Amino acid sequence: MKYWFVMLMIAMSLFGCSTTKTQTVTVVKNVYVEIPSELTAPCSATAPPGAQEYERLSIYNKEHHLVMYTTALLQDIAVCSNKIVKIGQWNEEQRSVFSKQSNEVQDEHATEPHSTSR
Repeated sequence: MKYWFVMLMIAMSLFGCSTTKTQTVTVVKNVYVEIPSELTAPCSATAPPGAQEYERLSIYNKEHHLVMYTTALLQDIAVCSNKIVKIGQWNEEQRSVFSKQSNEVQDEHATEPHSTSR
């Protein structure tokens, strides 16, 4: 009898009741990505010609300087507008990266095994 009791105790210690629970943990790390500094730099406008210099010009040269100045201002506006477009593109890229990560996490949770074995 003592022999069977010892064997039973050994068997129970080797094959004891256990529950294995498989659980997948997904860690989402959000990283703040700054807007590139070249896109956030202030826009500069071309300075107008000096008043004294402008007064000394002939009528033809005054008109020429005004046309050139207006053209330079329009180019400055185009540069600023281009920066705004690039900020919008950057924003869309960040949104797609974030939504892609979010979708991957949701997909992992949807297919995650929830099993227990004994």
